Amino acid sequence: MAYWWVYQTKSREKEIQENYVQAPDKGKYWLGENLRHLEPGDIVFSFSDASMKAIGIVKTESYSTAIQPEVNKNSERRVDVLFRELNHPIKISEIISQIKPMMDYERSPLDKNGKGIQGGYLFYLPPYIGLFLLSKISE
Repeated sequence: MAYWWVYQTKSREKEIQENYVQAPDKGKYWLGENLRHLEPGDIVFSFSDASMKAIGIVKTESYSTAIQPEVNKNSERRVDVLFRELNHPIKISEIISQIKPMMDYERSPLDKNGKGIQGGYLFYLPPYIGLFLLSKISE
């Protein structure tokens, strides 16, 4: 099992309700490439508006999907994820002092100042960060 941090903005509501994550298969931010690494049973933490708002369990390996041409003309990767909204979203600002020393800043979801990576979407998390985030959900 692996842990993943996903930034969901414009597509968040639809992705959470329809239980998936999706990204362009090719591009400058390794979006679709990371989707290829998700495996059933992995845990996905969904972040938007500087808060963790949902958690999900990966249900499928990634697969190619057709998308609406008005959105993007390139192919996309999709992974089915069973999401659950958190009753109490967790603000990054509330955990940044604890999580910042644990971050490896190469392909990290946060920069050294604790801000989200511009253009990033899906990031692998080391197990100790995944377990830390899980502990915050149960508090």
